[in-house]
Amino acid sequence: MSSSRVSVLLSLCFASLLGCYQSSASPSPQRTVETLLRLLHDRDALARRTAAEALGKIGNPQAVPGLVVSLGDRSPIVREASVRSLGGVGPLDLVTRVHIAELLVDPVQPVRTAAAQTLGSLDSTKEIWPLAILQLAHADPEIRRAVVQAFESIDSPEIVRVLVDSLHDPDPQVRRVAVAVLGESGDSKVAELFREQLMAES
Repeated sequence: MSSSRVSVLLSLCFASLLGCYQSSASPSPQRTVETLLRLLHDRDALARRTAAEALGKIGNPQAVPGLVVSLGDRSPIVREASVRSLGGVGPLDLVTRVHIAELLVDPVQPVRTAAAQTLGSLDSTKEIWPLAILQLAHADPEIRRAVVQAFESIDSPEIVRVLVDSLHDPDPQVRRVAVAVLGESGDSKVAELFREQLMAES
């Protein structure tokens, strides 16, 4: 990354995150967001990642369209930063949540994990459950684990049934993640399944 781009990013981050807005010297919050959005298209992947991270910290909803585009960035570090930042920029529409869910099958594991964690942090994700549930049949156990993990904060009988089915996944790590997620529910029936699975795994 060139020194000029580093200087721009650092000055923007300090100005936006520390509230140091001086009309004569520092850019306005809107100008900061616009500049960071342009930097999402920088030729340097580190610059794009830093811009995505800064937009997430600022939390301006105007960053959503640009971050969604960056979900398809050729660099996995940019995709990961973008999907994490989308979790902190306000309410997301269904189309955006679907784009996030699509990263559950990203070829790079940290990106899949970031997508799962972001989905788990969002409210009202019921509309994308069918898309996520389909990935529980994926051949890659890491993807199945990411999907199960994404259901951690969702309180729904439908999801509980899906997680119970995952107790019989051929991959032991998937089963353990399902046990851990189910164990958070507090349901007596789930607790019994939890004990049975622990005995089966021992």
